[in-house]
Amino acid sequence: MALRRALTRQGDLLKLSGDTFSIKEDLKRLGARFDGSQKCWFLSSEGVNWKSLEFLGFIVPQTQDGATEAAPIENKVTAETPDDTSGEAVWTVSKLTQYVEAVFRKSLAFDFWIVGEISSLKSSGGHVFFELIEPEQERTLQTGRAASIPCCLWAGKFRSLQEKLVDFPLAEGIKIKLLVHCDFRKEGS
Repeated sequence: MALRRALTRQGDLLKLSGDTFSIKEDLKRLGARFDGSQKCWFLSSEGVNWKSLEFLGFIVPQTQDGATEAAPIENKVTAETPDDTSGEAVWTVSKLTQYVEAVFRKSLAFDFWIVGEISSLKSSGGHVFFELIEPEQERTLQTGRAASIPCCLWAGKFRSLQEKLVDFPLAEGIKIKLLVHCDFRKEGS
């Protein structure tokens, strides 16, 4: 299982490294500063919000009893609109997308094999985009519904695979087995 983000202590600072581009604004809001020479972020460990760091996909240091190093932070979602008196939890769109991204990065931080059928194949700027769908015969056996996953073969990876794809070109309707890495991309990132 390959870690995508790392958190290490350096004196009174926390060093945050790895795949942090998509969360740079979140890190800035926490008070982290980017160090271009080391290509990582630094954050004061004093009063750090451990839940926020965990939420962003960092593995938070644990004490021997399994608690976080700092006092636990209340994990209750509260209403975000001041005039909401219903008492229901209200999330903003960005909060939901951050949560989904954190779940993806934490739960699916490894490569795995997946089988499906290519659908909606198109290319743009050297990238190849398609849907991976359940083949018709498997749909009726499982849930009866069509399941699909959007996929992207980035231009650099596509170029490196072109030699292999000469004998096995990507096309609509073919069943393939792919070694994939799941990611959640927020709009605009």
